[in-house]
Amino acid sequence: MCPQQCSRSLQGVFCQDFAQYSTRRNGLDIIVPKVSTESAKKGCYFFGAQVFNNWPSSIKETESLLIFKTLIKDFYIENS
Repeated sequence: MCPQQCSRSLQGVFCQDFAQYSTRRNGLDIIVPKVSTESAKKGCYFFGAQVFNNWPSSIKETESLLIFKTLIKDFYIENS
């Protein structure tokens, strides 16, 4: 699931950290915080969680930083 450098700083925010049962995405999503203002929706934590959750699981499961960067770049080139 995402490179170790990322996952260490995101400990406790993945759905798998909270789910007591199997979920459809197997805990690969980040819990999107509830926000009440438009400026908060543009913030890094809220927007970043949404972006991460939209990536395919093949990107999220990558453990190599080099491969992760390549997959992200390819994903955005294909979807732009």
